[in-house]
Amino acid sequence: MTWLDPTTTSVITALVVTIGCVVYLVDTLSYAQTVAAQLWGVAFSAGVLTAFAYMVWAYLPGAWMAVATGNASFVASIGFLWLGCLRFNGPPRRWAVGILTVAVGATFLAAAVAGPDGGDWAGAGVMIGAIAVLAALGAVETRRGALLRLRSAVAMTVVLAATSGYYLARTLVFAIAGPESVLFSDWFGTPSTSLVTIVLTIVAVPTMVVLRIQARAAAGAQTAATLTLDREGFLDRASFLRLLDAMLARGRWLQVPTAVVVLELEDLARVAAAFGPRESARISAELRARVSEHSPVTSALGWDEERALLCLPGTSEQEALRTARRIAQVTLDGLLSMDGPVVPVLGIGVASAEVGSTHGSASLLAAAREAAATSAAQADASVVLADLSAR
Repeated sequence: MTWLDPTTTSVITALVVTIGCVVYLVDTLSYAQTVAAQLWGVAFSAGVLTAFAYMVWAYLPGAWMAVATGNASFVASIGFLWLGCLRFNGPPRRWAVGILTVAVGATFLAAAVAGPDGGDWAGAGVMIGAIAVLAALGAVETRRGALLRLRSAVAMTVVLAATSGYYLARTLVFAIAGPESVLFSDWFGTPSTSLVTIVLTIVAVPTMVVLRIQARAAAGAQTAATLTLDREGFLDRASFLRLLDAMLARGRWLQVPTAVVVLELEDLARVAAAFGPRESARISAELRARVSEHSPVTSALGWDEERALLCLPGTSEQEALRTARRIAQVTLDGLLSMDGPVVPVLGIGVASAEVGSTHGSASLLAAAREAAATSAAQADASVVLADLSAR
């Protein structure tokens, strides 16, 4: 690898890495991105700093701090690739940040301590050893978690594993034969290392862009759900819970409350047994009609056996109670005007997730149902507010 001089390869490497970084960062800034994508952006930016630091050293041999800066930023670029893979697969890990901080700091100090007399290879042993380890960690991370399920991550596995193998061999040759040996200069010197860096950049940029797109698509597919809505506009219980989950999440984001109202017809099954299913169906239809007619336009309606469910986004506890009382009153009037053989007891429960609440949809709905059962036991159609403090 003596057919390219170090100065020329430094310029070529700086050009390729800069173009790759610009392409990735422009794509990153064009869309809402994850923390993993941002960490990968830092890795490419550190790669640009590395290339330019080495180019400065190639043209200005007296600028010895450029070697320390280039070595440290080179380690940082590989380390942030690894951190991005870690973050892609799961929550942040402080120990990983600690490892990278130690590696970057040790690399910088190893070159800086040598001072102006350190030459081209000041602190190089620490740098190439750290890169070998961090690249290996990155390759392992691409073979687990969410990355394992994405085919495009295989390219990152191959290139990081190859980088780790190359730098492991480079570390051994550096330690045994030294940087002045023919073996090191021909196969592990600046020209060959520049080619490895160029290949890493060319593979990493499109791979990470594709990974990001696939991650967004996978996240969308996992969170997407089909809602079942009947002809009267009522969701089934499972669909209502999915929608309620979304409303609660949006309410937490916007810092607004979300309320749930349950209107329950007590002993409707006994009415069906005593007077026939047609009578119970007529009573249920009356409840559905009154709830549909008098619920706020912004509410979501659900139906769970003999219970009507309401989701009231952006509605305070007091507003939800007033809405529940109004619907309960018109529903009772409608049931009394039916001239049926029996009027079932109506229970009305309200549960409100105020600002800062962490209750989920199932917990909130269960609380509203318990409150409705309490209301039905009182037999006076009074609205009962659920106590969420015990949940």
